[in-house]
Amino acid sequence: MRRTFTQSAGGVVVLIMLGLTVALSAVGALHIWRFLGHGQNVSTPKVVFYEVKKGATPRQIARDLESIGVVGNARIFRLFGRLTGQNSKIKVGDYRFTNALSPNEVFRILTSGVSYGLPLIIPEGYSIAQIAGVFEEVRKGSRAQVLAMASDRAFISSVWASAWKLERVGKPPKIPGTLEGYLFPDTYFITREADVKSVLSNMVHKMASIWTPQWVSRTQELKMSLHEVMTLASIVEKETGADFERPLVASVFHNRLKKRMRLQTDPTVIYGIKNYNGNITRKDLETPTPYNTYVIYGLPPGPIANPGRAAVEATLYPKESPFLYFASKNDGTHVFSATYEDHQNAVRKFLMDPKARAGKSWRDLNKKTSPPAPALE
Repeated sequence: MRRTFTQSAGGVVVLIMLGLTVALSAVGALHIWRFLGHGQNVSTPKVVFYEVKKGATPRQIARDLESIGVVGNARIFRLFGRLTGQNSKIKVGDYRFTNALSPNEVFRILTSGVSYGLPLIIPEGYSIAQIAGVFEEVRKGSRAQVLAMASDRAFISSVWASAWKLERVGKPPKIPGTLEGYLFPDTYFITREADVKSVLSNMVHKMASIWTPQWVSRTQELKMSLHEVMTLASIVEKETGADFERPLVASVFHNRLKKRMRLQTDPTVIYGIKNYNGNITRKDLETPTPYNTYVIYGLPPGPIANPGRAAVEATLYPKESPFLYFASKNDGTHVFSATYEDHQNAVRKFLMDPKARAGKSWRDLNKKTSPPAPALE
């Protein structure tokens, strides 16, 4: 009886132990199931970027993701990946996560191979220097690369050959000294590790793509080269942000060129100043530079910014007008005049009157720095 009781008692102990094991396993399984099926319990989800580099191991990736808060437990995450065969499917890329994703969702991103594109927003009228600044905001350390590649002769030549196709625009335009004026303003999506060369090449190709055979023919009708059109378009772009005004602004410059008048446009002067501090002085307007259109006749040697499609089109198809002058109204638009007398009146009304321009005009015409009334604002 004692032996039987002992055996029975032992059986009960075994059964209890088995029950506890099953219960604990069930709890563990439930915990793992919840871990795998749901994101982490966070009150404020945040966006996290992580780059999977070539040669990175699943162990290292799991640890990195745990350290930045994407997964809660690196060991369980890696074990799940091994059991489901997803560890071997992880692809190199630059990925975007939040800290509220489930491991299933994290693996879905890691195995997609689709890098997250950060928006690179290039506004119309930005110069290469400004574009380099936008690059730097998206991808640290890229500013110097942009500036270098934008004036690299070998790079420009290789891009030019592929962007301006002979069969589409006839004779390819002359290769410029820099890419200023030929980087199409648009929103591009790039990764943090994007190759600067490829992005700039894409921008040049996009600028070339807007040129139709009709535009090429029109350039010839105007007896201008493509480089001259792009140079004038960049000036038109910098002089007004009002869409409806571009053809009128373009007409003023075309009219002045026909009459062999100096263009006298401030944005060109600014472009030629190495360390522009925000104010144009009499000395600036009188100092000769290749871009000072208060001193030189005709167009400057190249674009001063990167114009958008509308500015190029306005330059090719300006509105017919008698205007030779325009002055800012301090609200983003301009007063156009056919005579110097009318222009002088507009300058006095809108630019010389402190009340009319206070806090509005980008140009500070104070007594110490203002030049005699210019032909253009």
